[in-house]
Amino acid sequence: MTTQLQTLTQVVQQGPAQAPARPAQAPKVAVPNVYDGAMDKAEDFIREVQLYVNTHAAEFPSHEEVVYFTLSYMGGGTVQNWKNNVLEACSVAAGQTPPTFPYVSWEAFKNEFQEQFGDPNPVATAIAKMEALQQGTDTCDEFTVKFQAPRTHYNDAALIELYKKKLNRRLLEKLYSLPNMPDTLQRNQATGDKGWYQWAMQLDRQWREFGEQKRVDGETRRATGGARGSTRTGSGQQEQGRTWNAPNYNRTGRRPPVKCFKCGKEGHYAAQCRSRLDIRAMTYDQMREYFEEESARKKDGEEVKRKQEEAKDFPQESE
Repeated sequence: MTTQLQTLTQVVQQGPAQAPARPAQAPKVAVPNVYDGAMDKAEDFIREVQLYVNTHAAEFPSHEEVVYFTLSYMGGGTVQNWKNNVLEACSVAAGQTPPTFPYVSWEAFKNEFQEQFGDPNPVATAIAKMEALQQGTDTCDEFTVKFQAPRTHYNDAALIELYKKKLNRRLLEKLYSLPNMPDTLQRNQATGDKGWYQWAMQLDRQWREFGEQKRVDGETRRATGGARGSTRTGSGQQEQGRTWNAPNYNRTGRRPPVKCFKCGKEGHYAAQCRSRLDIRAMTYDQMREYFEEESARKKDGEEVKRKQEEAKDFPQESE
């Protein structure tokens, strides 16, 4: 009895047993998009695969699992025959004694994939894409994300000159009115001074916000019977709410649709925005990912609408 009491006393003094530590969960990362063999998507596809594999390392004990996983997200287009040939080679190698594998490493597979589907001259392609860029009706945030995407291997001085050349003229004029011109593209991490990207995006946002405020004030004055909310130039164009890209109307003379500089979506102004999203607080990588997702979502919506219209044109016959 005494022994049992001593044991119970020791247990009480030790306190409650600690719960076993929970295993760390892998972050939620999207699986790669299915690759169809398009050259301009090859690098992004491999990057998506690498991201998923790096965040789910426990699922891929060897490079063989990584290769099979990658092949599972290939299909259609020009990649299907290549995929079939690789799977056939894997099957033959597995049937040998002892079993082997066609690729000695994940790097070996990636190299063969890049030779087959990658851009043979990525620098020249990147330069051509950048030369074709213009800010146009894009906000400066959107344009800057596009400008950063191509990998031209230009130095900062060359990129600054090209960036200035691609901005809308009215925005560039405002940048040149700064008392101290920026001398770097990105923010100077040592001094905290803004670079060309930061100044251009800030001035663009401020100008759009000012134009929106003028529009709201003009509507208020008209609603209360006050003075007209806008003036006209000699050519008859309204100055109210004018943006950097105001001269860039299409040939029909119509303004591009209004776009919220807070969430980046069309059809409303920032003062009317109910979204919690604020692209102004995003990093460049987050903005690039967001705009790419929005573009893909818009294309998907257009495709669904097109198929619905086709279904109306060709109704199914009742049996």
